[in-house]
Amino acid sequence: MEENTQNVEKQSGKPSLVVIGAIGVAVVFVILLILWFAGRNDRAVQEAEGNAQVEAGDNAADIESAENTPATDMIVQESADNNKHGEDEQADVSVGVVVQPEPETEVILSYPDKVGLDFVEMPARGELPEVFTKLEEMALENEDIAYILENKDDYSEYLLGALAANPEMTDFVLNYNNEEREIVPGLTEQEKEEDFPLFLQWDPRWGYEPYGDENCVGIAGCGPVCLSMVLYYMTGDETLLPDVISEYSMENDYYMYGTGTKWTLFEGVGKLYGLTVTQPDISKDVMTQALESGNLIICSMGPGVFTSTGHFVVFYGYEDGMFYVNDPNCVYRSRRTWEYEEFGSQIKRIWVFEK
Repeated sequence: MEENTQNVEKQSGKPSLVVIGAIGVAVVFVILLILWFAGRNDRAVQEAEGNAQVEAGDNAADIESAENTPATDMIVQESADNNKHGEDEQADVSVGVVVQPEPETEVILSYPDKVGLDFVEMPARGELPEVFTKLEEMALENEDIAYILENKDDYSEYLLGALAANPEMTDFVLNYNNEEREIVPGLTEQEKEEDFPLFLQWDPRWGYEPYGDENCVGIAGCGPVCLSMVLYYMTGDETLLPDVISEYSMENDYYMYGTGTKWTLFEGVGKLYGLTVTQPDISKDVMTQALESGNLIICSMGPGVFTSTGHFVVFYGYEDGMFYVNDPNCVYRSRRTWEYEEFGSQIKRIWVFEK
């Protein structure tokens, strides 16, 4: 019985030593593991401290460099950086920008180009009832003429009769009583570029000026206007415009009341500006030779293609059997050419102007 008990004690003692040994090994392993982790952490801390020291050293070096850098060098660098930034901004702004074209210079048309028509009937003299009938027909297609007719008492018989004979005068008559009308004096650039610009007697620049029997240049000033054209063509003097010549005519007794401009105006004023003025016989050959020689001609016309009563016109050219004329009372008749047979028999007197 005792032997069995001892055997049992011996058998039960062996497992206890194994367990104790295993526990010891485990403890040692844990301790080693802890020591390994502790060592690793120490190395990480040392590396971090080393990096911090290096960075601190770099910063200290930068600070020392900045302190030792001259102020002018820093301004230059800052300016360069700002310029680069500005270039970048300009580049950004320029993207997608649409360049607007420069506005075209406005071309100021001459008055004849503004009011001229493609066709005007031959002048016809009529009494006042016939004038009103004609204006009524014209008013159906022109609201300005309709307004003038509706307010006919505000316009003289001269104006209404002239309008009935030539609808190109509509603007002039319409603004006759307009005290706020805008008038630009002097010649336009277009007129200055032309060799023989047409001066209309009813151009607003001078047409409203008084002339003759309680009238105006626009109605009765064809003589001074023709002389103004000749003087400008031959002298280039831009001051010798129709208002100046018509005023000179009135002040120097070149207008005969009840009749019109005296013929002596042409020779008297022409000589003042160094021109030779003659009154040759009337013929096609005389006119042709004068024009081909570079001279100019003023004609006094009787009833016919240019007038129903009396009128002055300027002939300034001849080519291929056709005459070129500037009629101060009509754009249409000035824009076409004429055969001598169309007007020759209506000429009452001619004046040839030569330099």
